[in-house]
Amino acid sequence: MLFLVSCESDLKALQQITFQGEVPQTLYTDFEITYSDSGRTVAKVKGDTLKQFSENDRDGGNAKEVMHGNVHLWFYDNSGKVSSELTSNKATRTSNDGLMVAEGDVVVFNERGERLNTEELIWDEKTEQIRSFVPVKITKKDQILYGDSLISDQEFLNYEIVNPRGEFIYEED
Repeated sequence: MLFLVSCESDLKALQQITFQGEVPQTLYTDFEITYSDSGRTVAKVKGDTLKQFSENDRDGGNAKEVMHGNVHLWFYDNSGKVSSELTSNKATRTSNDGLMVAEGDVVVFNERGERLNTEELIWDEKTEQIRSFVPVKITKKDQILYGDSLISDQEFLNYEIVNPRGEFIYEED
C-alpha cells in the first residue's frame, strides 16, 4: 500500500511540472539539411544543434527550425557549383514563408573573394535574395565599403548598399 501512495504522490508532482519557453518537437546535433527546388540543390546547411518546432507552437502556426553553433550555409548555382557561403552563430528558418534569419557574426563569401560582415541577414528562399537591415561591411581585394543595409542575390554578386561609405575606385573609360 505504501508503494501505491508513493507513486500517486509522484504522479501528482509530475503533472504539476510546467515548461518555461518553447519546447522543441525534435532536437538534432551535428545536423545537415539540403534544400532543393525541382530536384536541383539550392542550398545546404550544417550546424551543431537544430531544434524543430511544430506548427502548433506559440509562433502563430508557422513551423520553424532554430540552428545554433557554427551554422554554415552553402548556396549552389544552376550548374551545382557552390556560388557563395554564409556562416553565423545562429539561424532561424520559418517554413511557411521560406525565410531564414542568420544572427551573430554573420559572414558571407562569394566566388570573387569578397566578404560581407554583418550581425543579421535574411535569406529568402523564394526570391533567392539575401537582405540585411543593419550595418554592413564589404571587404574587396582593394577596398572596404560600409553601408546601413544591403540587398543582394544569394550568390552575393549583384548587391546594392544603402548609404555606402569608404574609398571607391573609379575607372574612366
